[in-house]
Amino acid sequence: MKDNNIVGHTWMIYGANGFTGQLIAREAARRGWSPILAGRNRAAVEALATELSLPSKVFPIESAAQAAGQLEGCELVLNCAGPFAATGLPLVEACAEHGIHYLDICGEPDLFEQYYARDAQARASGAVIVPGVGFDVVPSDTLARSLADRLPDATWLEMAFYGAGGGSAGSQKTVMGMLADKCKVRRDGRIKRVALARWGKTVQFSDREEYCISIPWGDVSSAYRSTGIPNFTMYMAMPQKAGRVMRAMSPLAPVLGLPALQKRMFEKIDASVAPPTDEQRAAGYMRLWGRAWNDAGKSVEATMETLEGFTFTTQASLLCVEKALCGGIDGGCMTPTMAFGPRIALEVEGTRLMPSDEPVAEAC
Repeated sequence: MKDNNIVGHTWMIYGANGFTGQLIAREAARRGWSPILAGRNRAAVEALATELSLPSKVFPIESAAQAAGQLEGCELVLNCAGPFAATGLPLVEACAEHGIHYLDICGEPDLFEQYYARDAQARASGAVIVPGVGFDVVPSDTLARSLADRLPDATWLEMAFYGAGGGSAGSQKTVMGMLADKCKVRRDGRIKRVALARWGKTVQFSDREEYCISIPWGDVSSAYRSTGIPNFTMYMAMPQKAGRVMRAMSPLAPVLGLPALQKRMFEKIDASVAPPTDEQRAAGYMRLWGRAWNDAGKSVEATMETLEGFTFTTQASLLCVEKALCGGIDGGCMTPTMAFGPRIALEVEGTRLMPSDEPVAEAC
């Protein structure tokens, strides 16, 4: 797709003043696109809009009805504003009712399930509802689809990832959120809660081995919808000692999840964690691994290499915006590969999929 395909469409980046939202807004402006920059912080939103010469709108998300009024005239909203439990659900409800396309960079399986429950409403209105259009979960969704296509009768799927390039306050908050909740896996088609870091394993990525622990991730919801594989576990690289600590802290999840304690922890993270620099992101990368197998014991594996997480999210989310606005996609609540094609991650430059027994697939 060419960058000018999106010119003339009216769309919004909500949460444009956050770290990831700013990256996306700046890249959109660099391409000559003109999204409406929106969010709750008037000073930050208007300052960014002035800098980039883009229109702006300032409003909180209070309800679906209120959000629908603020979205009047928009064809699409890309939601980058967490917590997504507060912003995503009202926006999805408003968009599904009024035929407005909705994308976000959320990676929370419980929210995915709630979004997908609005599929019939979205189909009726023509709204394209696709959560997880960033690193969570575009590359892993592509990896899962590739494995399922190679082994259509697979009954088990597991994937893992690690990366380099620096973190952000949002990344640290994600880890804290994991500590405050149990891990989620899928067994026999149902999401099951288990202790965080319940399982650990050594994974051979494309370039090295890493010890990984089981974590809750958006693919616990989306991979089943994309592939139909009923059993799934997601892993993330973590030093074994840290994994043991997280496992030991799992019984404390109810305490760690108390709103007052979470607020204090998040404030400390905001005050102490600097976002990655442009240089760190440029030098960073992400690696993924996946394996699927069937009841007869036949298995397939693959690895994937791609950009640093924030950089990938910037490129992938805008790719999905363009496809949603210009692709003639039927309405519904979908995963990235369902909406935009089974190889969507490979359209992001710098992404490679490497099946263990097939030629390497490069970015388009």
